Amino acid sequence: MCILIFDDEPSLLSHLRSVHKGRGHFICHFCAASFKRRLFLNDHLSTHTGKRAFHCDYCPAYFSKKVYLTSHTWTHAGRFPHKCRRCPRSFPRRSNMARHMREQHSG
Repeated sequence: MCILIFDDEPSLLSHLRSVHKGRGHFICHFCAASFKRRLFLNDHLSTHTGKRAFHCDYCPAYFSKKVYLTSHTWTHAGRFPHKCRRCPRSFPRRSNMARHMREQHSG
């Protein structure tokens, strides 16, 4: 992550284009992270604003990304598509399975 600070947006954008080539054209105004697609930037912005647009129909949970809501909804339906290859456990999210693999089966 670049630690430079700029007085205005044109200077920031010029720096990003010249120094951080190939990153992305959509820039976060909070932290200067860059994204190749506006959708990715919009998803990222919710980490700064706290806005969570996707509401679960089964409980009071809200999520910043639709993919998180979908994964969460699977838990209500009892759907756990990510199966461990070393034991009978399964998980609603790939990241949960990866953590399980690190903590239970590493070594």
